[in-house]
Amino acid sequence: MISIGYVVHGMQPGGIERSITRIINGLDKSHFRPVIICIDRSGPAVDWLHEKHPVIEVKKRSGNDLASVFRLARYLRQYRIDVLQSHNWGTLVEATLARRLSRTAFHVHAERGTVMGMVDKGGFRYRLRSMAMSASLRSVDQLISNAHAVAQRVHDRCGYPLNEIQIIPNGVPEPESFDHVAIRGKMISKLGIPNESILVGSVGRLVSVKGFDLAIEAMEKLLHAMPHAHLVLIGDGPEKDRLSSMAHKCGIEDHVHLVGASSNVNEWLGALDIYLNSSRSEGMSQSLIEAMAFGLPVVATNVGDNSRLIRRPGMECGLLCEPESADSIVEQLTLLASQQSVQSKFAAAAVDCHSQFYSERTLIETMETLYGRLVGDSFLGKSGARQSVPTLSLLALSVLAETALTVIS
Repeated sequence: MISIGYVVHGMQPGGIERSITRIINGLDKSHFRPVIICIDRSGPAVDWLHEKHPVIEVKKRSGNDLASVFRLARYLRQYRIDVLQSHNWGTLVEATLARRLSRTAFHVHAERGTVMGMVDKGGFRYRLRSMAMSASLRSVDQLISNAHAVAQRVHDRCGYPLNEIQIIPNGVPEPESFDHVAIRGKMISKLGIPNESILVGSVGRLVSVKGFDLAIEAMEKLLHAMPHAHLVLIGDGPEKDRLSSMAHKCGIEDHVHLVGASSNVNEWLGALDIYLNSSRSEGMSQSLIEAMAFGLPVVATNVGDNSRLIRRPGMECGLLCEPESADSIVEQLTLLASQQSVQSKFAAAAVDCHSQFYSERTLIETMETLYGRLVGDSFLGKSGARQSVPTLSLLALSVLAETALTVIS
């Protein structure tokens, strides 16, 4: 039995939490024992687990709390973790140090987003984080990413070799059979809008990087040509009040629907006509893949791996628009909405693309193979292959980590 410790900041709903709960739900429990370890505290995303698994709270205090590293190391020993899997900057340094203290056999680190967190490029904080991340990555056994764009960021910012980063795309389940007409009628009734409405929607946390303000700006312009269009934003977050105020000031509040976080996103996806990704920055959008699984034609900004997702040769399932351009969004939405045959073609290609490349089963099998390869090597006397790579001493890295976690957090 291989014990896997998934280290996250907390179990608040988000892309990382959605991904690891899907992996955990699908793991072969006769071979793998998952444990979730929250650097901070747990959250409602634990409800996404199909079975009860250990969920540990390290309860790291804000600012300088190097003691949390020792608490994390204690949990790694207590639960006899074989493979530690950290996620993004917010858990990397702590996991690296705790792994060394606890003598955990293997460390997998997953980079899925901005790389080194939200910090201005080129400044003191940037350089310090780059040093801490580079030092930490030199001791991991496998660095993985869900997107080629993110892997490139890691290489550019930390000098990590691109050919040593394993790309493991997001995987989402195939939706259960659904009646689009019935679900659409149900959700249109819920919104209180006419049956002939065109539903353009997006799923995501309401934060600036998702560009939902651009989507609202585009909707204001789109309504001149498509008066029956409606924008549905599924999710919650700190931008909610600003986005609501923006729709009101634009005079389109009746056409912009902030429905909040939903316990059943699938119903909304099943009701949409077009899926919109207006992000300013992306790795590999999990919600976009979910939309593809539902057979939704897509309009997406050309950021991150969006072009790889929806413009795969022979499997084109959407149109790309320029980042930070509401006019480009309007242009592509208008083009797509006016061509029913193109919508149908994109919808069929989206389903096929998801099935072949981005299924949940493919993701789980890939992760199981990775864990088995690492632990299998240990039985052959090859454990801790990267531990022999020269790195900072634990004491020096601790000092660097303490500075990084306090001064630049």
